[in-house]
Amino acid sequence: MSTDSYLRIANVEYFADENGTQTIESVRNQPFASSEKKTIPPTAKVIWLKIAVPEKLQTWEQDAVLFTGSNETALSMEGFITHDQGVEYWGYPMPTLQYTFPVKKSEFKNRIYFLKVVPGASGINNEFYFMKQSYFNKATIFLVHFIGLSTGVYLVVALLALIFFSSFKEPSFLIYALFYLNLLASITINRGIWDAYRPSDIVFTGSTLVFPVLILTVFFDLLFIRAFFEIKKRHPRLNLIYMIFLAAIVGIIFLSFFPETQVLAWKIFTPAVFSTMFLTSVSLVYFIWKKRLWAEQIATAWSVAIVCNLIWAGYRAGVIEGFWFFGYFAIFGRTLEGLILNTVIFQKLQKLTLKVGFAQAQGEESKVIKTLLRTLSHDLSNTTQLVKTTAQVLKENANDPNTTKNVDRILQAAQEQSDIIENAKNSFLVRGKHILNLVPVNLKKSINEVIEMYQPEIKRKSLLIVVNVEDNLQVVAEKTSLTHQVLSNLISNACKFSHDGKNIHIVASFQEPSTIELKIKDEGVGIPHQLLDRIFDDEVDIRQVGTKGEMGTGSGLLIARDFMAVYGGALQVESIVDKGAEITLRFQGFK
Repeated sequence: MSTDSYLRIANVEYFADENGTQTIESVRNQPFASSEKKTIPPTAKVIWLKIAVPEKLQTWEQDAVLFTGSNETALSMEGFITHDQGVEYWGYPMPTLQYTFPVKKSEFKNRIYFLKVVPGASGINNEFYFMKQSYFNKATIFLVHFIGLSTGVYLVVALLALIFFSSFKEPSFLIYALFYLNLLASITINRGIWDAYRPSDIVFTGSTLVFPVLILTVFFDLLFIRAFFEIKKRHPRLNLIYMIFLAAIVGIIFLSFFPETQVLAWKIFTPAVFSTMFLTSVSLVYFIWKKRLWAEQIATAWSVAIVCNLIWAGYRAGVIEGFWFFGYFAIFGRTLEGLILNTVIFQKLQKLTLKVGFAQAQGEESKVIKTLLRTLSHDLSNTTQLVKTTAQVLKENANDPNTTKNVDRILQAAQEQSDIIENAKNSFLVRGKHILNLVPVNLKKSINEVIEMYQPEIKRKSLLIVVNVEDNLQVVAEKTSLTHQVLSNLISNACKFSHDGKNIHIVASFQEPSTIELKIKDEGVGIPHQLLDRIFDDEVDIRQVGTKGEMGTGSGLLIARDFMAVYGGALQVESIVDKGAEITLRFQGFK
């Protein structure tokens, strides 16, 4: 492929110098073979490459650069120039983000370039370009920013994951941190940064470390999925398969450190990578089918990484012809994967924060835990409120329809963030009875407050809410949480999953002298059987879309159940698909 700014060398000829004894004077007269494959195998101690100047290059009005592509496994590379007057030593490539040789405009005619390469175990990637100097300068600036962004993402994510691990001792956070530290190491090695700044007393060169670093990416992929979804505890048979794959990867890494088995390790590399991709993909599909929490988000991130890696692999193998940046798609994919996985990691952090809050309410406290909870429930709440207020002001004064649309998105994101924070604050209160002031609460007044709150939704769907509760009926509860967490969540769900014009019945009755039973029954879509059995499993994603496309967090029933436990009561769920759901609350009552 070529453009006005760069062109790819269609045919690089090569000569295998088995013993490495050839010189530039002698090798010029040797028969060079045409390299039809994308990768030239490491069949000799030294590989000589022969590159003729394309005719198109002679039309360029500026200096050029020979861009050597992704040859990070080459042990060494140096160049020579031959012409009518003899031979010139071209030198070693410039240590930029990719190995390059300068080509002056005066050298465009009657020049042949030779590269003497000591190949690594993976061979030589036959990917060479001539680039205009001006284009190369722009490409270098772009790559510096791209690599800088990628390394920044990797480093920040890894450090945050380490901080979270130190606070919560959650294994998946540690593996996540190691995964991105390994990606950071991969960039520094592949781009020549390691060799440029490596202390002389360290014997491991970039070409030695590139294989372990590449395959460790796959290793940490498997470890992360295994830890995040608790495969060892929940899926023993699947765990056995994962352990076999992990042991095999360790064995392949072991092979890569010995010269006699390095070539074998590189031959096994591609099948090993695609096998682990298949295993991970099948696992994620299974977890999505089982409605495991966050499985869809992780599958999305994984799919992005797989697609980008397939493009990169196809480009390296010569199957895909195109833009030279395809050689960086593996990094690009992992960067996008990291940005998507970050949302999952922070959601899991919030979930762990809730658990820590429960432990704290029971007396298991620490300064680190208090700081995290205070940040989540107070400082972050203030920031979110500021975003919402500012966005509302912008919306009221915006004339541009696109601006209004974007501000709507800000408001929606801020509202979702507020909901998560509110859930965290509520759940933090739940598990310690001594921090809730349980008093007699008028049940009907609380129900009416919630119904008034949801009047817009009720009117929009033309719902009829029938309340059969005595005016003076009192239950043991805490007024704010009963109204805004328990009843609000349950009545909101009843409205959300009801079709237009249907009825919602709210009925209270005495079951025993000191027990009051409240039933909230709708005529909506109901809860699927497979979810009903696991409705209170916090590892299962129970989110459903309402009849008008309404979205929820899936935590409303959990919050209501936990508050009912604090009140000394209970919550029960019954449902028939397409006929509706019935929630039963049992309180201690006051006559």
